[in-house]
Amino acid sequence: MWLSRGLLFTILNVSLALGTIGCIGSSSSKSENGGGEGNGEGDGPSMTGTWNALADGIPITMKLTSDGNAFTGTYSDPVGGGTLTGSTSGNSVSMTLTGGGNVSQWSGSVNAERTSMSGTYKFVPDGISGTWTATKQ
Repeated sequence: MWLSRGLLFTILNVSLALGTIGCIGSSSSKSENGGGEGNGEGDGPSMTGTWNALADGIPITMKLTSDGNAFTGTYSDPVGGGTLTGSTSGNSVSMTLTGGGNVSQWSGSVNAERTSMSGTYKFVPDGISGTWTATKQ
């Protein structure tokens, strides 16, 4: 099953149209001291860092940089990679990953310490969906 899902992931990367995705959320609570911004509630745990994710068994590495409750970054997977934008609100997280002709929307929850998160993803526009988990290195 993993091989066929990996093949599907490759096909989606090649076949979906490229899109331009703007940053989700706002950065109005950005910390100016370079300290742990990222949860939208002043200084505290941040989304910044390298995250190891599994999306239905497919390994993905995400490198995130926080700006208030918003974050941006890059990701890599077995067939390539791309960019991502996202935001947190309390313990909710949402992200849009764009790369290789592929766009997917991810949503879920993140713990208060900003060290683990999980949820569901959905490819746009075809609707293929699944589950994911991620932990910060």
